[in-house]
Amino acid sequence: MILAIDPSLCCTGWVLAPANDSTIGELLCGAITTEPSAKKVRLYVAEDDAQRAIKLSKALLDLKIRDPSCTVVSEQPAGSRHARSASALKLVQGALVGLRSPEAPILWITAADVKVVLYGKKTASKDQMVAAATKMGLRMIGNKAEREAQADALGVLIASGLWRPR
Repeated sequence: MILAIDPSLCCTGWVLAPANDSTIGELLCGAITTEPSAKKVRLYVAEDDAQRAIKLSKALLDLKIRDPSCTVVSEQPAGSRHARSASALKLVQGALVGLRSPEAPILWITAADVKVVLYGKKTASKDQMVAAATKMGLRMIGNKAEREAQADALGVLIASGLWRPR
């Protein structure tokens, strides 16, 4: 089994391939979303982000428990110019590291590679990525952001070289 991930603290897309020779119709996909607490409830943004990262980590582990020896591939989270975004990025990376097993490290894929394999250009927009995934037959669910994350996760799966659509 292969678990492909498009990581984000707000909306993490995932695609689960039961085997490397499965069809696109056999793929499972979804998104894990987290929302910040209401401003009146939260005392510290950092603690709120930590709680969101815990939720993300638990949801990813629930996916991996289907096959603890599954291969995990993820888009490499890109750097940020803003301190708040950089902090969230580190929390997401920590959640991903929790999926790593000693015999199977996480394989990292660049965002440019994801766009090229799914759409053909490294400058592809989110709409173009969703259109390409839909054309391939991926049955995505959820709102616009969730479908975008799932399309990116499909690109991660294909770019990994571990799975090819039949």
